[in-house]
Amino acid sequence: MGRITCLGLVIALPLVAVLPAQQPRDQGIISASGTTAAGTAALDGVVTADGTGLPIRTAVVTVRSTDEPREYQTATDANGKFMIEALRAGRFMVSVAKAGYLPTAFGARTWSAPGVPIVLADGQRVTISVALPKAAVISGTVTNCAG
Repeated sequence: MGRITCLGLVIALPLVAVLPAQQPRDQGIISASGTTAAGTAALDGVVTADGTGLPIRTAVVTVRSTDEPREYQTATDANGKFMIEALRAGRFMVSVAKAGYLPTAFGARTWSAPGVPIVLADGQRVTISVALPKAAVISGTVTNCAG
């Protein structure tokens, strides 16, 4: 039994050494000089419940660039507020999702409609608000006059 334990340790140690460290979070575009080029634009706002106006906490806000393959996510705080900074200038689509609510895009006339892009310039800060409609389910049994 002692041999198996020693052998197991010898096999496990090299595997631990080979595993890569956690991949670092994306911090921007790598420029031609090899340095990271983060943007200077920012997008912030508030997410509320449609109809009541109450803030929705822990809603997931996704900001997707339409100019390049970039996506940013954050969660709203206890007051329904969010902020994403260091964005590069460009066009962005914003969508918000939370369990119990219908996912909604910024500027959409209905919850299932496409949103409206937000254009950000370098150094610009835009504040938006998104109201999420409450999701609902109807369940039951349909019967006829015989039961």
